[in-house]
Amino acid sequence: MSTITLKTTEVPSRWPDIWANLSIGNDEVVITEGQQIKAVMISQLRYCYFLELAKREAQRQRALTLPLVAQESAAIWNAGFETLEHLSKKFTGLSDGEMDNLFGQVLVEVRRVT
Repeated sequence: MSTITLKTTEVPSRWPDIWANLSIGNDEVVITEGQQIKAVMISQLRYCYFLELAKREAQRQRALTLPLVAQESAAIWNAGFETLEHLSKKFTGLSDGEMDNLFGQVLVEVRRVT
């Protein structure tokens, strides 16, 4: 992935190249006016990736606001999240549907044991 920086006045004449590169996910385009960045264009795939990251972070933040059970310490709580983050890296190639199915199976197993 590379970054292309263009002035706002260059965008219309370069639009076919910009569109082609964004369509295949090759580049991000930074549009400037003077020394200020006015916009950044990214591919749809990268946009969806960022949305998913934001969604996961929001879920993590909500979970962190849950009250700790009296017998649990903050260290145990944080260690649990570190474990979850480590495990999540192993599932990066799975689709949302596959992840839903996997977590559904885990939930059934956890409920069966407890």
